[in-house]
Amino acid sequence: MIYDMTSRKKRIKAKFSIINKIISIVCACAKMKQITLPSSKKIRGNLNLIIYGDVGQGKSTILRQIADHLDTEINTGFTKATLLGTVDKTTGIFIPPLVWTSRNNAIIIDELDLGNRHDHNEQEISKNFLSLLEDPKYSRMIGYRSNNQNERDKKDKTLYCKIENSKISVNTRFSFICTTMFDPYNFNSTQKRALITRGIVLYLNFNYDDLDDIADFSNLIKIDDYEIPIDPSISKKNYLLLRAYVRKFELKEFWYLRTINDLARVFIILRRHDYEIYDYICESRKNMTPIKQYHKNKDDEY
Repeated sequence: MIYDMTSRKKRIKAKFSIINKIISIVCACAKMKQITLPSSKKIRGNLNLIIYGDVGQGKSTILRQIADHLDTEINTGFTKATLLGTVDKTTGIFIPPLVWTSRNNAIIIDELDLGNRHDHNEQEISKNFLSLLEDPKYSRMIGYRSNNQNERDKKDKTLYCKIENSKISVNTRFSFICTTMFDPYNFNSTQKRALITRGIVLYLNFNYDDLDDIADFSNLIKIDDYEIPIDPSISKKNYLLLRAYVRKFELKEFWYLRTINDLARVFIILRRHDYEIYDYICESRKNMTPIKQYHKNKDDEY
């Protein structure tokens, strides 16, 4: 088959437009401090991403490109000790937590598994992780002695990981990006369902032409670097606009504030309203089902 390369590239750009924008925004949010709302309330700056698609849809390929862009590793899972930090019982050496070593970056998991709902230990890990996605600040006691230490992030001194008198204290910042072949809106456990309220679901449903493009072009995923505001905030005018926009979708009540705040994170990174992304997020949450590409030409500057 002979392809018109010009038209093909235009089609590819349109097809991957929202995928690239969402991935770029999530990557940028990993480094963003807490956002100040018009009420002076602070909300987390990070956005999380669940990439959903069947086998052979290129999830792992996209995840590798994200990991390479962020200069981080792909994980296949984690234990409570690796997630929250521990001390080697033989040497007394402190093993820093994954949430700290991934600060200002992303924790990336290929093929998410939040554990067996009948396994108490795995459910505790899931509960801890969900809590950290909402507020990545915690303290925990450990059973082994270790030398006291206090490490702070070089660029942001408010972020720290310290151990004192067998107590680990951490204040960090990260985004979470994962893949799954199971429909996130039909997860069969409360904790797995809770995960989707803490992130955006990106649905991959490529056809033969799309898969040909993936085979022929090496850089379909283009991750843009955005300048992160030093003190992120949103004006009352723009926040009220987002509230009104979300309200018209008549989402279930548990989605309402989470969706407004997710759109606020998008707005702060882009420095403009992008209704293509807004609609993608709101439509999927309204229908409680993944949607394909959603295109509108309604970008307005504010």
